Amino acid sequence: GKLGLTAPLTAISAAVVGVIVSLALFFAEQVFRLGLPVGDWNWVAMGICLVAAIALARFKVGTIKLIVACALAGLVVSYLP
Repeated sequence: GKLGLTAPLTAISAAVVGVIVSLALFFAEQVFRLGLPVGDWNWVAMGICLVAAIALARFKVGTIKLIVACALAGLVVSYLP
């Protein structure tokens, strides 16, 4: 390929991946409440996240279906006492 075009696109791709990972870590810290003691962590959200990761990686569930399922799970959990 053309190095003049490939190198900048590779750098841009790496930067985009870095931003996505940074945002994922930021949101994980906020949602899971990792700054608090272990007893105050949001274990339900972690469980939903783990199930979603397994469904996405192992069972190849579609992204939209997975987002809808996680949203419904979160909605149901939010109404539980």
